[in-house]
Amino acid sequence: MVLLVGAAQFALISFDELAGARAPLRLEIGPRDVAAGQVTLVRRDTREKQAVPAAALASLAPGLLREMQQQLF
Repeated sequence: MVLLVGAAQFALISFDELAGARAPLRLEIGPRDVAAGQVTLVRRDTREKQAVPAAALASLAPGLLREMQQQLF
């Protein structure tokens, strides 16, 4: 599931509402992130933030999701 929140909408949507979407990972992408070629991954289970290169996102996310799944049990 992908939920895009533009700057104009951000004030209307809180992180609590986003957590209600039950997404295991949240991606934070702002103008500075785009300029730096990175995104911030936020884990829903630990709320840990990790800045990763945008080009590596597709290879990092599946492993992170597997790790989160294993830690559930």
